[in-house]
Amino acid sequence: MYADELKEAFNRNIIFGISAPDNFCSVNGTLLNSEALEKIKNEVFNKFGYLTPPVVVGKCFNIHYKMLNPISRLFGLKALLTFGYLEVGGQTIYKKSDKQLEEMFKHGAINTIGLHAWLTLPTYEIIDITFMTTFAVVKQQEHGIGGMIYGFADDLAKKMKYHPLFVGENVLEHLNIEVNN
Repeated sequence: MYADELKEAFNRNIIFGISAPDNFCSVNGTLLNSEALEKIKNEVFNKFGYLTPPVVVGKCFNIHYKMLNPISRLFGLKALLTFGYLEVGGQTIYKKSDKQLEEMFKHGAINTIGLHAWLTLPTYEIIDITFMTTFAVVKQQEHGIGGMIYGFADDLAKKMKYHPLFVGENVLEHLNIEVNN
């Protein structure tokens, strides 16, 4: 279950010497209703415009970092910047071995990081603003460009599965990644 993997991600932060957010508390319920999704889409559009490939591809860290505070404000609850990998159609994407992860944190990120970022809400719903467009570009298809993935992570597991490995903005600092507000 996603909640269990998220707990492991908090522990992995500690193992890697990265302070984990201490203000993330899970809550029951659903936050991503149609009204909230419309507000999120408006926030995203106001900040980035249309989610075209040049805006999105290769920018999951930056985009989700920039949306962290607006989405947290929208719900009045702390969202969590989450880093990890995905499984889509039996294919694992962005997965790194423990040795590779150790090297990344030892030497910092070089060019492409090989991890994915998304936001986790306290209800264990996720918001992924970038993956659909990136995946569409990689697969050379129009379907998916400009789309977002959202919902309970465990419900999405029928089509795709999110695996959190690290949590919080401090991960960016430990990878020597600068993001602009």
